[in-house]
Amino acid sequence: MGLILDGPRMPPRMLYLFVIAAVLAASPPVRAEEPSELRRKFLSGTPYDVKIEAPVAAKPEAPAPEPEPEPSGPLYSLQVGAFREFKKAAELRSELLENFTDIEIVETQSGGQSLFRVRVGHEPSRTGLGDLKEKLTEAGYASFTVNAD
Repeated sequence: MGLILDGPRMPPRMLYLFVIAAVLAASPPVRAEEPSELRRKFLSGTPYDVKIEAPVAAKPEAPAPEPEPEPSGPLYSLQVGAFREFKKAAELRSELLENFTDIEIVETQSGGQSLFRVRVGHEPSRTGLGDLKEKLTEAGYASFTVNAD
């Protein structure tokens, strides 16, 4: 159902502008707020003084806890798969994300071709991966420890 107008048909853009003009004409005028005294002085061009107060000193906050130092030695991960196609590595990563975190896909070169390795976890020691390896095995994923660096 369209708008019926007497006379020649109005182009859509013209009709759009006509509707906007009608809405604006029916709207009450917008009045600006009165400028502050300082703004009036500024606009008049007459000299004026400005009072600047020093900020109140904030109470010292408790020092933020220092971040844990990053391990200085190598990091270890559990490798769950290696694929020639990124798509397959991404699919495995998506499956793992349902139950695990800290999953990465690492691209390396092997035989002149890309190889995408799917790794889980980052620990400063091999023994720190024991619980994670157990959980992966229970979930049906074989894995082995690799140097994550």
